[in-house]
Amino acid sequence: MGQNAVAALFGQAVTVLSDKGFPPKVLASKINYSVDSLYKVVTAGRAIPTQARQKLASENLLFGLAVALEGTEYRVFDRPAGDRHIQSVLQHVFIEDEEADAAVKSLPRILLDARGPEDLNREAKDYLEKAAHEVCEDIRWKFELLVGLESQFGLDIIQKCLLQKEKSRLAQAAK
Repeated sequence: MGQNAVAALFGQAVTVLSDKGFPPKVLASKINYSVDSLYKVVTAGRAIPTQARQKLASENLLFGLAVALEGTEYRVFDRPAGDRHIQSVLQHVFIEDEEADAAVKSLPRILLDARGPEDLNREAKDYLEKAAHEVCEDIRWKFELLVGLESQFGLDIIQKCLLQKEKSRLAQAAK
């Protein structure tokens, strides 16, 4: 996966912002980096600038996923392959949610009285790995749904995802 997957996500994020009238030059100015440094990320010629990561991630969900993918290389932050039309994504979300739910619901039976790896047989370990895979795929498609909703309907979903914004809103509501 590595830098090429990060570059692909980063490039998609730049394209989305450009399509919304927010060209790379404006983005570069906003985060205090050159347009050239941004394009080097898109071509996998450099990593995402360290000091710009948080600012970029707060601009667009795709930037957030690119930053998370680069920092962790966790597959859960990479976009799934397939049709990205919102109706197709919804179908994937329903399918993955159902599969993850079924896998997770079986865990109590498998984990009953298990305190560690030594208490599991090969079949149980395989099932746990399958359950983890299903949950990961479910999360990936749900991220894809959020990206699609944000892009297609102009929703400001990123603001809903920012922890500090949520904490501020909750603190204001409590007053």
